[in-house]
Amino acid sequence: MKDGAFYYAVKFGVPVLPVFCTFRKDKKGRMRRLRIHILPAVYADETLPRPARIAKMKADAEAAWRACYEKAYQKPLEYLPDRRTHK
Repeated sequence: MKDGAFYYAVKFGVPVLPVFCTFRKDKKGRMRRLRIHILPAVYADETLPRPARIAKMKADAEAAWRACYEKAYQKPLEYLPDRRTHK
């Protein structure tokens, strides 16, 4: 995730509203149903310095997305290794 949305949320004193999309398959295995989850707002902790506020907001939003994924798909979130070659 990038810091952009969290940077501006801290700068202007507004919350970030995490949104997460999940999909369901039909009987033939095709993705047919999109569900948009609007998660609870993430607010900045005003007692922390600006960089720590941004990092904490980002971590809180990621935790909300992870929980939503695990609840929707009934399995833990695992990231695949990056197979791209960087030259």
